[in-house]
Amino acid sequence: MVRRAFTLIELMVVVVIIGLLLGIAIPKYQGSRKRTFVSLMKADLHNLMSAQAAYVTSANAYSDDSTVLGFHTTRGNVLSIPEATSAGWIARVTHPGAAGVECVVFVGIVGAATTPATTESQITCTP
Repeated sequence: MVRRAFTLIELMVVVVIIGLLLGIAIPKYQGSRKRTFVSLMKADLHNLMSAQAAYVTSANAYSDDSTVLGFHTTRGNVLSIPEATSAGWIARVTHPGAAGVECVVFVGIVGAATTPATTESQITCTP
């Protein structure tokens, strides 16, 4: 007897194996994407620190306007600079792809809440 086709059981086994592989791969892929977005948020804050340092030398104050600094965020990142004075500044970045994560940095003396950042010039993100 010569078989020329797959049986239904063989096809079902292949579908189950593919489903198991996807069940493992998709969560790992989503975690990798989130880590990528967090890395981009940290990079934006690091670049903002450089832009603020360059700006303060000419203006003798920090700016809360990223366009004045000539700074543009990575696509998708949402930047806010709630406080910028001659004494210091604070910035926060979020990304929709990294839900629940916020990265914060502050420099100098700021009155606004700096949570989760606790050390000056150190970029800190919520878990």
